[in-house]
Amino acid sequence: MKTIRHSVSFSHQSELQDIFGSSKEEPSDLIIGFGNAQGVEMLADSGVLASKAKRWLIASSCQTVLCDQMPDENLPSKLALLEFTDAKGSYGIAAKSCNYDNAFEQAKQALQQAMAEADRLGEVPTLIWCNPTPGLEEEVIAGIKSLLGDSVPIFGGTSADDTINEEWLLYSSKGVIKQGFMFVVCFPSVPVSYFFSSGYERTEYSGTITKANQRVLIEIDNQPAGEVYNQWRSACGLTPLDSGEILSHSTFEPLGRAVDFAGSQMTLLSHPAVMNEDFSMTLFSDVTENDTITFMRGNEDLLINRANKVAEISSKQLHSIYNVKPQAALVIFCAGCMLAVDKSTTDIAKRIKRALPDTPFIGGFTFGEQGRFVDSVNRHGNLMISCVTFGASDE
Repeated sequence: MKTIRHSVSFSHQSELQDIFGSSKEEPSDLIIGFGNAQGVEMLADSGVLASKAKRWLIASSCQTVLCDQMPDENLPSKLALLEFTDAKGSYGIAAKSCNYDNAFEQAKQALQQAMAEADRLGEVPTLIWCNPTPGLEEEVIAGIKSLLGDSVPIFGGTSADDTINEEWLLYSSKGVIKQGFMFVVCFPSVPVSYFFSSGYERTEYSGTITKANQRVLIEIDNQPAGEVYNQWRSACGLTPLDSGEILSHSTFEPLGRAVDFAGSQMTLLSHPAVMNEDFSMTLFSDVTENDTITFMRGNEDLLINRANKVAEISSKQLHSIYNVKPQAALVIFCAGCMLAVDKSTTDIAKRIKRALPDTPFIGGFTFGEQGRFVDSVNRHGNLMISCVTFGASDE
């Protein structure tokens, strides 16, 4: 397998023809990418990828993209693409427009279609790279798991836009989707490693979810969830939050659910988005009654340093497990974290680059993150960071 990273910035759609041109070479097997919403829309309208690759999936990212060679921030449209040529591997893409009510069934159907396209029916993929639109993540994962269980790691990121104005989009070789999902089942010819984590610390404040409805957290310990959350904020010397949109005010103080496995403890985060009038809280991920939920704390240094660590761990696993070096990586960094830290996106990329020296990587700033911890259970969370690293080919 060979990979090529493309970092692209442009002002007009016509420039894409000059950037990519009409390739005289055989199309590559797969392109995975991110771009700001404007960049993805122009890419889709241009049609240039049809001669570049047999299949592709490009998700919109918040404001810009993540790449070891960051695009020009002065130009309005940005793309970061990772191109795979893998004669010994197999890949299959599926994409569906859907809503919450039918996402589960559509994901099941899509998985069968993607497996058929990969021509590997009866075999288990090495990885599923998934990009849903906001609100569908848990149902899409559940649909895939209904057929494969947790035997296959599901990684990826939720499509995003610049202002949470539902301008996100997905563009694949199956077409453009405004609401739905796309994913690729991957049977690469090289080893793959991955890591999924958050950059937050647990506090001493926690309680039991006693009432919830999907993404609405209603009660903690039989009290209005928002009142309990504000009590925890006050105990930590923070200002309580009034009803209304609280997304930016809660980024450094999300809620977390602990996952214990083999003596280690990981935390899956939920980002509070709205404090409702009745002091229930609307989150960016589902929560379940009887789960223990903890008040989390984070800061700029924790988030940036954790991104470095996640990339470093994923890379080191390739060497320790497979004894190969990395050749490329896909990185997911939560858009909420990116907007909250007082660092430029270029600085975030530089930090990750130190953990992946001489390794091209691309990624996006997403409105949700999919991955799995060492307990091998696939989950959707918020304010998370992930890295999928592809090993070098022996060719």
